[in-house]
Order: sequence, then C-alpha cells, then structure tokens
Amino acid sequence: MAKHAELIVQQNDLDQFAPPGHGGTVNVRLADKEFCDGFEMLLGTVKPGGEAEPHSHDVEHQIIYILKGQAEVTLGDDPTVLCGPGTVIRIPPKLEHGIGAVGDNTPITDLFIAANRDARMGVAYSLYLDRWEALGGSSFV
Repeated sequence: MAKHAELIVQQNDLDQFAPPGHGGTVNVRLADKEFCDGFEMLLGTVKPGGEAEPHSHDVEHQIIYILKGQAEVTLGDDPTVLCGPGTVIRIPPKLEHGIGAVGDNTPITDLFIAANRDARMGVAYSLYLDRWEALGGSSFV
C-alpha cells in the first residue's frame, strides 16, 4: 500500500450523516477538523422541502457554495434571498442563518466549508511570534 493512500478517497466511501435541526439533509464530511486544525469541508444534499432551521455558531465561519438546486437563504433579519448554482454564501460567527430547498424537485447540492477560528488564536500567535523574535528568530513569508 502506498504511504499516503488514505489521503485519496472516493466520496461514496465516506460516512453520511444528518445534522440536528437540518431536516431532509444528508452530509458527507470530505475533510474533518482533525485533518486541518479547525477546518472542515462537507458535501451536502438538501431534499426539496428540506431545511436547516435558523441557527448560529459561536466561533465558526462558514462558506456555502451552491452547486445545484435552488435555496432560500436567510441571514439575520435580512429578507430571504433566492440562491442558485454558483452562489457563495459567507456566514460569520454569531449570525443567525437558515436555508431551505425550493424549486423544481431538484435537491440542493452544496460544498460547505467551516473554519473554527477562535479570536484568541490571533492573540496567542502574535505573542508566540513576539517571543520567537525576542529570542533571535526571524519571520519568513
């Protein structure tokens, strides 16, 4: 077996799950938070009439990219927006959001990315770099 064979997988070989409060939704976790330190990527399918009930996340940033189907998306108190293929939905932490599948019986298929970046990490990283430079280290970019 190749040394890094586990890094290449077929979507159909990955576990499916339905998140709580997301009726008619089936997700496949393409990359989990352990793989990339707080970053997660999912492929989601929402059946017509299915929805993610309005909710928010304390520290997660989310990006949803709609591949096919039509979705009604609500962000905060804003009016609902009809979104189709090619739409990018960016959701910062603490913003209440909901999504529902609508249209012609085509399920929504979307690529979903979440990054759990606690604001304290920026402070911790700055302190680390300051100490590194005080010890004679240099930053490289």
